[in-house]
Amino acid sequence: MNTIKITKIDNIATEQHDPSIIDSHTVNIFGKDIEILKPCNLNIFITNRCHNSCYFCINKESNKIDELSDIEFGETLEILLKEISGKGFEITLTGGEPTLLPKRFCIAMELCHKYNLPCRTISTTGIGVFSKVRGIPIYQHMIENEFTHNISISRMHYLNDINDKILGAKNIKNSKIFYLSEFFKMHGAELRISCNLIPGYIDNFEEFTNFSKFYMESGVDSVLFRQLILPSPLFSISEAMIFYNIAEAIKTNTQYKLVEKIDNSIYYIHIFIKDDYLVKIYVNKFKSPIIGSFAFKDGIFADNFSGENIKIDLRRYVYDKNRH
Repeated sequence: MNTIKITKIDNIATEQHDPSIIDSHTVNIFGKDIEILKPCNLNIFITNRCHNSCYFCINKESNKIDELSDIEFGETLEILLKEISGKGFEITLTGGEPTLLPKRFCIAMELCHKYNLPCRTISTTGIGVFSKVRGIPIYQHMIENEFTHNISISRMHYLNDINDKILGAKNIKNSKIFYLSEFFKMHGAELRISCNLIPGYIDNFEEFTNFSKFYMESGVDSVLFRQLILPSPLFSISEAMIFYNIAEAIKTNTQYKLVEKIDNSIYYIHIFIKDDYLVKIYVNKFKSPIIGSFAFKDGIFADNFSGENIKIDLRRYVYDKNRH
């Protein structure tokens, strides 16, 4: 995915590993040897449900009803995490909107912590992070379970009312985001704001700058901008060009000083410094034969979301375990 990441120079929030080094290894997963990136990402879909109705959502057409109970979710997830523990995986918690099911959200974090699987990202609008589980708000559970890296809150605009209009529902206000930013900072956690580049909204260099300045000057650790990718036939060249036009504006603006170019097997990366900020432009290359991402959804474990190499229904493992 083509992205632009902005962070403070002394903050490594954009990634936990050196982007110039692309490492892979072969691991055995449920009896099959397979080559994966190291680290490799496991997307855990907490729920299919979402309070928003974004026209650009990649999960828009998926079933909004969850197939598993909380117990089945926990049992199937634990079988998977036990299998991949120690094999170079990082975890992304996502959805739907994962915080709409706070109990299940905490089950996932606690199991990841139990099997020593580190956090790569939590992807949320933040709508449910103030919900309490066992008398403690979710954001406190994040700290206790060491889910502190790239707590990523989706915002499509820096103004509350416009953000709600784009997402199609009421979302948390900036005032609560700034509260979370301070709380996480006190506990060594990192809050990121994630924005899709959408026509009519954040779609040019000036608005890109306004958005970045608004959140970075308010204490947020990092801001990420994504090229909007819509499923065919909705995808249009004009939406893709927003990313490339902003990237070109950065490259030609004398306030941005190029400090490094990285050319690895997955990305072209241009790294700039502007004032005390680090700006990284990531451009995807061709599809790599090495698997870099897996998904756990509704008790199914699959690579690349669709199961091109692995697709396992973990509910049968639960059935076999309980039968014996």
